[in-house]
Amino acid sequence: MKVEDPEVQVIVKEKHGRKGLLVSITCPTEKAQLFYTFNGIQPNHNSFKYNVTGPFVVTENTTLKVIAMVRQNGLESNIVTKELKVCFTSLLFLSFFLFFFFANLNCLKID
Repeated sequence: MKVEDPEVQVIVKEKHGRKGLLVSITCPTEKAQLFYTFNGIQPNHNSFKYNVTGPFVVTENTTLKVIAMVRQNGLESNIVTKELKVCFTSLLFLSFFLFFFFANLNCLKID
């Protein structure tokens, strides 16, 4: 029996003006348990257990490492590493930038 590698899905979420990433982890292998870390350490059976906590939100840039294990057989997947980047550029900032850029196009003259 082979344990398939975990799959990480990331969705951008915004709540009260704060952006974050909603992270969910799945594994196609039946009876596999999922464990993850954020601190660069390789995950193991003592790491955060995904099946218990469910989807979670990340609000800072971090490196997520995930492993799937079928502990009764002593089998595990490869470790999957995912760089999570939270973009803090707000729509308001982008709007101001575009407004001033286009408003100042009239000032640029080429003779």
